[in-house]
Amino acid sequence: MDQVRKTLYERLREMSAASSDAELPPQEEVCREALKILSGIEMREDEARDLWERVWERRKEMSEKLGRDVTLEVALLDLLLQERFLRFPRVMEAAHLEKLSQAAMVDGLTGLYNSTFIRRALTLEIDRAKRKSEAGERGELSVAFFDMDDFKPFNDNYGHLAGDLALMQFASILKTSCRRTDIPGRYGGEEFLLILPDTAKGNALKVAERVRDLMERAEIVVNMGKILAKVTVSAGVAAYPEDGDTPEDLIDAADRALYRAKLKGKNRVEKA
Repeated sequence: MDQVRKTLYERLREMSAASSDAELPPQEEVCREALKILSGIEMREDEARDLWERVWERRKEMSEKLGRDVTLEVALLDLLLQERFLRFPRVMEAAHLEKLSQAAMVDGLTGLYNSTFIRRALTLEIDRAKRKSEAGERGELSVAFFDMDDFKPFNDNYGHLAGDLALMQFASILKTSCRRTDIPGRYGGEEFLLILPDTAKGNALKVAERVRDLMERAEIVVNMGKILAKVTVSAGVAAYPEDGDTPEDLIDAADRALYRAKLKGKNRVEKA
């Protein structure tokens, strides 16, 4: 079952990032499991195939109208609401469970994935990279570990509300700097982890540097707009498998590189 979930996780990640003309999942059981992951709804395989195709079409329509990509979850919810499926008790229960599931994996302040989810995702991405390597493909994977510089003094000077604004500002920068296949998360406090699948260390360093630069240039409005404050970040970058082949080892390598960045004056990126 764990292997099935890993495969579905990869397929959903690929489908969510794919262009609107990407191939639909060919097997009805895959459609059923995918819809179950997205909504919690159980249905027959033939029903699932039909609904999945309509969800995919709805995603294309919504993306064209809005001028940006929408997620499969949004397309599914829109379809269910429009067709009044949410009037049925079993779907209402599923929608409630979906909200609970979302709360369990997303950080409430920043909207990024939380530590529990991002650790699980890193385990799955390492497994995926291993399988690609074993198949003779390039199993590349990198992580960037960020920490806000002098965050406690910032909180002391401007207050915790300003600190929350700084965290949200950085989260926004992190999200807009990512590809759809990247996985950004709040690791804890003022620490953030970015998982970069199919990315060599050199390219991961460029991403981390871009994030650092954007944060350095950002201004945080505090005290009812009277003060424009600034916060910088430091980062450490590590890659699988040269810096570690387990989530713990990879994060530890990135953390050590981050520590070196702090020692060298902060507001910089170092590699493991």
